[in-house]
Amino acid sequence: MALAADADRRAAYALDAVAVETIFVGGPLLLSVLLVLCAPQVPLLVTAGLLLAGGVGYALSAAARHWRPEPHEHGPGHRGRSPLRDGGVARVLVVAAAMATGFGLSDVSIAATAREVLGSQAQVGLLFTAIAGGSAIGGLWYGSRAWRGPEHRRLPVVLAGFTTGLVVIGVVLLGPAARLPVLLPVLFGTGLCIAPNLIVLANLVDRHGATDRLAEAQSWLNTAFTSGAALGTAAAGIAVDAGGPAGGFLLAAVAVAAAGAASLAGARRWATHREHGVRVGAPDDHKA
Repeated sequence: MALAADADRRAAYALDAVAVETIFVGGPLLLSVLLVLCAPQVPLLVTAGLLLAGGVGYALSAAARHWRPEPHEHGPGHRGRSPLRDGGVARVLVVAAAMATGFGLSDVSIAATAREVLGSQAQVGLLFTAIAGGSAIGGLWYGSRAWRGPEHRRLPVVLAGFTTGLVVIGVVLLGPAARLPVLLPVLFGTGLCIAPNLIVLANLVDRHGATDRLAEAQSWLNTAFTSGAALGTAAAGIAVDAGGPAGGFLLAAVAVAAAGAASLAGARRWATHREHGVRVGAPDDHKA
């Protein structure tokens, strides 16, 4: 997001989050169609073709080819401290990993819901479409607004919304109302809080990461998401076996609630950066 001006970064991250959610909506649906109409090898080949086209298209884009590192007060050769040693960034990564653990748990639980509750694995595409569609709408709404106050104050709120939605899904699955017409709107409402979380976390990394290490800091954010999702996916098998899909969603709620608690614990550090007027990339910004 270094290509975007500071004032446009929230909108840019919103578009990025919406693009990801669009993939989660369209991907399962496309896979279902290909599996019905084509040989099992075709979806893998189509995936490889899409990855190749996307990579080449990005590499050839004018924005990627013309971008150059921004100059800053330390000079072009300066290498600041690792983002992992920056207290503000490290706290963002902890929150991201905990939240992504909830992602992994909920993804597996959604698949289990289609199989064990709805009795049809074909319904999994609709379930993912509902929660990803909600996330896309939430991301567009959040990114289109001009918010007042620092980002970190909104993070516990949207995490609480995500946690509440996961708890509601788990409770619904435990009762007699666990039917597709009930699950779809609940999943959609839960998804509304997902993309805003991603946008806030990315913006916090930009705000607290050193100017000449922002690419590395954002890479660590992606690593935190991937690692947390992997942990959640592994834990989901145990949770679903022990408590069914409802158990998986309730454990996901615990993971996201832990992310919310971590965001509250990190609020003081993030606020200190803001109150002291520490500018991203300034020397004091590296104090852990």
